[in-house]
Amino acid sequence: MKNYLLVLLFLFAGSEGVLADTLSNCNEQAAEINKSAPQQIDKITILTNAVCTSDGGKVTLQYNNKLTEPVDLNKLNGLKSIMLNQWCTNPDLKPLLNIINIRYSYMDSKGKFLANIDLSKKECK
Repeated sequence: MKNYLLVLLFLFAGSEGVLADTLSNCNEQAAEINKSAPQQIDKITILTNAVCTSDGGKVTLQYNNKLTEPVDLNKLNGLKSIMLNQWCTNPDLKPLLNIINIRYSYMDSKGKFLANIDLSKKECK
């Protein structure tokens, strides 16, 4: 997954003020991510696909994930601070938040929506 993020950084680096270009680049990268999907992320998480959307003038890269075991929603929502710390402090990831928002979307093993975890630059401290 880290390799995809580095490629994303490279692709988005030159397109900062142009929403259409950013969305186009995001869609191209989502297509690349999807070539290896589904992909086991950890013991209970499978990345099913990635999609890009544009809302409010900013592009969002959404990682759609399926959980293979039941998870307490409080624990799932508690992952946000860990993810935010990673995105806001990792020098390979932080520049991406200047250009796009990130969303991790989770569903259970039967496809029922559980939660979204949204990350943006404004949340970095």
